Amino acid sequence: MVCQAAAQTYFGKDVEDLTLNECAMLAGIPKSPNYYSPANNLQAAQERKAVVLDQMEKYGYINSSTADKTKKEQLNIVKPVKKQETNVASYFIDYVTQTLIDKYGADAVYKEGLKIYTTIDMDMQKAAEDAVKKLPTAKTDGNGVQQPQAAIVAIDPHNGYVKAMVGGRGNDQFNRATMAVRQPGSAFKPFVFAAALENKFTPGTVINDAPINIDGWKPQNDSGHFSGKVTMRDVARFSINVPTVKIAQKLGIDKPIYYAQEMGISTFVLEGPQNDRQLATALGGMTKGVTPLEITSAYGTFANKGVHVSPVVVIKVLDRNGKVLEQNEPKQRSVISETSASELTDMLEGVIKKGTGTRANIGRPAAGKTGTTSNYHDAWFVGYTPDLVAGVWVGNDDNSSTGGIMGGQLPAEIWKAFMQKAMAQTPAKNFDGSAASKSDSVGELEDDKKSEVKKKDEMKNKNGKSTDKNGKSTGNANNGNLPTPGPANQQEDTPAMPDATAPEPGGGVSKGRN
Repeated sequence: MVCQAAAQTYFGKDVEDLTLNECAMLAGIPKSPNYYSPANNLQAAQERKAVVLDQMEKYGYINSSTADKTKKEQLNIVKPVKKQETNVASYFIDYVTQTLIDKYGADAVYKEGLKIYTTIDMDMQKAAEDAVKKLPTAKTDGNGVQQPQAAIVAIDPHNGYVKAMVGGRGNDQFNRATMAVRQPGSAFKPFVFAAALENKFTPGTVINDAPINIDGWKPQNDSGHFSGKVTMRDVARFSINVPTVKIAQKLGIDKPIYYAQEMGISTFVLEGPQNDRQLATALGGMTKGVTPLEITSAYGTFANKGVHVSPVVVIKVLDRNGKVLEQNEPKQRSVISETSASELTDMLEGVIKKGTGTRANIGRPAAGKTGTTSNYHDAWFVGYTPDLVAGVWVGNDDNSSTGGIMGGQLPAEIWKAFMQKAMAQTPAKNFDGSAASKSDSVGELEDDKKSEVKKKDEMKNKNGKSTDKNGKSTGNANNGNLPTPGPANQQEDTPAMPDATAPEPGGGVSKGRN
């Protein structure tokens, strides 16, 4: 499906009609989809094509003369075809069409009278397309495409139905909702928190926000200062980097990766000299990144009491005689416990109420997380109510700086505009479950990762004061230096992290207690 879509996007032809020159270029793109895209970096695409041809020659698929000849051939990239502004749900329709072509073939889809029932909600789709109109236009690239671009995906977390999908401004064929692999920044942090909650942490667990040196890497907070002892709830609310790294260091980065994979993130790189088994991943510094569709679906796990349901776009397909060719049933798995999902939701509600995501406040119970990458390349807001999860990404196609767009600003505002319309006819309700702390919970994470983590009943500060029943220190945590919610404190960077070895994801990890 991806190859066919790429063939149409870059060359305007079906995949079976591609030349060796074109196939070699497409084969090189997955290593870094944004960097090696010929639309973004034609020279890099040519260089990567040469590497692919060398490998084909090495393993005997082509001879040396063919390889040399093909390396010199130019790539004729088609100019993006502008879509009609009135073509509602064009990206969704293209995605469904390509999905079915991959399964049944183009002749069946276009000529055999199939009747296709999809998951789209046209009112929500219209709301999503209206919300994207909030995007400013900073520039128009060489292909005539306005920048920055955006993507929106909305999913029912209980059955996985994709209710709305916008893959861009609607004037090209590149579906950013499903094809753009971008750095998530701090939008990745909830997977770290989920892993922590599954391993005896609580929202009230205290972490020391103080300098740390990990093999020469010294992660920093965007605020430029350290806040001392803070709870994990505040780490989420203000998106504080250093305590997040300390949590991941204590757990091992394999655990957050494992839970993210179980929730549908498929883009991790786990082998090779550059891979995601390093602590920078805790801050969203991934080798490749994520797609808006997958990270939105993953957040649906939190809204659905710890159960992930795979995204669905086609409900049923009938042939011209009414025979059912396929009928999709929800594919779900339990990933984290209902208690952990409830506690995490409670933490992420604080992001919207009094944290980095206040611009996403829709006046009803909602939870979410901002994400902003280094140099403002990507900005995210992913959030949910009990009934709907939606993700918004904003960035430039060529991966250049957006000039200061942060996740807590424009993406949060787009999310709010969409959700207010999408949920207008749905009564507001609270999230189910209780955010009460577990009885076996951890009270404080010590800086020395070799030492055991103190439990709440063991915690005493120098004045003999202990923690309260929620795991918060009654006299030890220093909250006076916490950031003040507002635009100046909403950037979350992802510093580079040296290569490090970590265990295989999933090693010794339970899939949840429910």
